[in-house]
Amino acid sequence: MSKPCWLAGHVPEVFSGDANRELDVSVPEQIWSSGMVITTLLRGMLGLDPDAPMSELRWTPHLPRGWAGVTIRNLTIGRSTINLQLKQSRDGISLDIENRGPPVAFTFDPEIPAGIRNASAKLNGRALDVEVRSTATDTHARVKFDAGPRTHIEISFESGPG
Repeated sequence: MSKPCWLAGHVPEVFSGDANRELDVSVPEQIWSSGMVITTLLRGMLGLDPDAPMSELRWTPHLPRGWAGVTIRNLTIGRSTINLQLKQSRDGISLDIENRGPPVAFTFDPEIPAGIRNASAKLNGRALDVEVRSTATDTHARVKFDAGPRTHIEISFESGPG
């Protein structure tokens, strides 16, 4: 698997809108690069990590608590094009996926509030294993599944004290 160009030790000045590569006019020594905004958004807050050759997507979003959700449209992963609609509330997260193409192996690992209890998950209305992991800086609820044409995920929990 090739690594994205921005992980090679520098921040590109500009990106191609058609492919995951720097443009030939890019100057890697530009510390003030506007490309850094893209990297922070995609890798940090949204946590998108596609692997097109393997038809896999790892999504680890860290959305601000005040956001009701986020929608991502026309994300191409291998031969599939997917739309993602995430909604978050005080007691859960839901994710709707529309997939035009073959199934995509999906690891959904959203940040959730610290101190939650009784986490559960459903895939299209059926129980799904959820792994809650806490570190010194955040807590995540991880589920793994294959995203077909229409997939609905619900992660529910009870808020802890406070």
